[in-house]
Amino acid sequence: MKILYIHHDTRFARNVSELVYFINGLGKYCDLVVYGKRNIRFDHTAKKVEYNKKNDDVINVIKREKPDILLVGKTKRIESIEESLGDIVPTVIIEQEFIGRNNSKNGLVARMSKKHNISALIVRGYHPEALNIVDCPVYWLPFAANEQEFYTELVDHSDRIPKIFFMGHAAGDMKRRKNRFYRVRTKALFKLKEAGLLPPPYRKRYTSTRRKVYLYHIRKYYGGLSCAFGPLKQIPLKSFEIMATGTALLTQEIRPEIKEQLFGNEQHYFVYKDDCSDVVDVADELLTNHSLRKEVCSRALHTINMRHLHKHRVLELWQMLDSVVRGKEYKSQTFKFIGR
Repeated sequence: MKILYIHHDTRFARNVSELVYFINGLGKYCDLVVYGKRNIRFDHTAKKVEYNKKNDDVINVIKREKPDILLVGKTKRIESIEESLGDIVPTVIIEQEFIGRNNSKNGLVARMSKKHNISALIVRGYHPEALNIVDCPVYWLPFAANEQEFYTELVDHSDRIPKIFFMGHAAGDMKRRKNRFYRVRTKALFKLKEAGLLPPPYRKRYTSTRRKVYLYHIRKYYGGLSCAFGPLKQIPLKSFEIMATGTALLTQEIRPEIKEQLFGNEQHYFVYKDDCSDVVDVADELLTNHSLRKEVCSRALHTINMRHLHKHRVLELWQMLDSVVRGKEYKSQTFKFIGR
């Protein structure tokens, strides 16, 4: 099977950049062709079609490469294409951020799904509401840790610093309080900083675009701060990465149906309330209760290594796409099928 992947600009959005690393793995199962800006991010397993800045002609690329299926890395990527992609080749959208203008009945996903006759929509967050705006099957493909960067075999905190790590973009400088998806995390940052539980910020800010800096700091401390995107109660990429390094995750609670499918009923992380009234107390327990922290981290690490690495999601994605090409109903062995 040949897959043509139309990818989105990956310069700034970390979740979109994560998708590039993730898509590379499809080359193990099929002929992978990629088209879009910055093709250099894809490895040798993919054929890279040179991007034409003056004439972004996706239709001609499809006709020339003759793929069995088209995978679109972000809905906005095909907004300007006039011809219906689904009438030429089975087309699947994988949407990283199904929020805001994307998730309404008149929003971008709904309009592009109808315009391009989409065969399936894949969402990275658990969004059953997607069924209300598209007429195609909706699959859930959660984020996962990249085993090439974050894989850890054993929990060992012997040489770590007893502080709570944080590094991120949105609200990373502790000023963007109006972003409702990161408002809770921003509040938690303020409280932890006031309590002296955060390490000094990297270069005066709790953010860095340098991946090596992030990879170094995420393994340096006992715990790592994340959130659940405020009211969305989803699990972000950062949470998987923190757990994958044997670091204790400090986060909001996620939605029960997500927690059950990803982690079961046992404790995998430390939870603070949405109003952050207990975040300092929970962080103190994380830092001082060494036996509990090791137990929780070991359980989380085992679950991540068994179920939530890129290699697991790549196989799941391959099975989804294969079912679309064969015209068969896809039933995940890992996650609940969202619907239709």
